[in-house]
Amino acid sequence: MLSKSLTDSGSYNCKPYRDASVTTPQIIMRVNSADLAGVNYMYIPDFGRYYWVTDVTFLTGGRAVVSGSVDVLMTYAAGIRGLRVNIDRAQGQTENYIPDTSQGFTNSSETTVYKSDGTLIAEETSTCWMVLGVIGRSTPASST
Repeated sequence: MLSKSLTDSGSYNCKPYRDASVTTPQIIMRVNSADLAGVNYMYIPDFGRYYWVTDVTFLTGGRAVVSGSVDVLMTYAAGIRGLRVNIDRAQGQTENYIPDTSQGFTNSSETTVYKSDGTLIAEETSTCWMVLGVIGRSTPASST
């Protein structure tokens, strides 16, 4: 989502905790634990990025380590909105399969089942390529 409705819950003096990553930072701050209740988002001006709060660890002395993971869409929203692009394909909420005319595949009602020994099956016939698709997973048989 490119825009979120954010509520300001305060500004804090923070510093990186140990070696800080710009994409998954850990910051340490002095804070009352009640002030962080329900907080799930943060902005770090020094990094110029928005983050999802992934963890809060409370330390002694009224300190907390807050871990985050960069929210790429919100961080680069202005640049994304400024793009002028042609969208060739998109998936809508009501239509899961949009035809892609640039691909050489067509729908077919014919189904052929092959039993595999675990190796990839790719077989060329005189008229087409066969593509193996695997859906789901098998559950090992019970030994009881």
